[in-house]
Amino acid sequence: MLTIINVSTWFTFSRIFLAPCIMVAIYRHAWILAAILFGCAAMTDFFDGYYARLYNQETNFGRLLDPVADKVLLFSTLCALYQVSGQSLIPFWFIALVIGKDIILVCGAIFLLLQKKQIVIAPSIISKWITALFMLFLIYLMLVYSGFVSCNYIDQLVYFFAFATVIILFDYVDRSFKSL
Repeated sequence: MLTIINVSTWFTFSRIFLAPCIMVAIYRHAWILAAILFGCAAMTDFFDGYYARLYNQETNFGRLLDPVADKVLLFSTLCALYQVSGQSLIPFWFIALVIGKDIILVCGAIFLLLQKKQIVIAPSIISKWITALFMLFLIYLMLVYSGFVSCNYIDQLVYFFAFATVIILFDYVDRSFKSL
């Protein structure tokens, strides 16, 4: 029998619970702590799916909660970094693009639900890889703020992730229309 709350969902919940801790660390300029906490939270994104598949604990609740936890973690961290630094490293348009993509995807999902369409668009492998790389990018930003590493490639990485965000959006939209 599958239960809603299992090891996998606890990993997912931990991402949500760690998000405010990461924000506090960022606001206090405890950059190394923020990077470590964010790295731990990011690893739970791997472990929740791994354990769900390993122990046959995949649930609809987990499928719904996992992307929510990802968004809570990523958006709260991005916004905290922006609030602390202004546009010195992360331009506002980039945050608007990243958040805007997910707003469009959520609106599309709501539209499909209202149309009584039972369509679930699973994340593509490229989307999963880009999300993992984006999490590493946020850790890199925290290490830049700490002075631990230099900020030589931030502009290039911002443009790379902006391009990847647009590609992922078009991929989801394309696959959604094809499945109608």
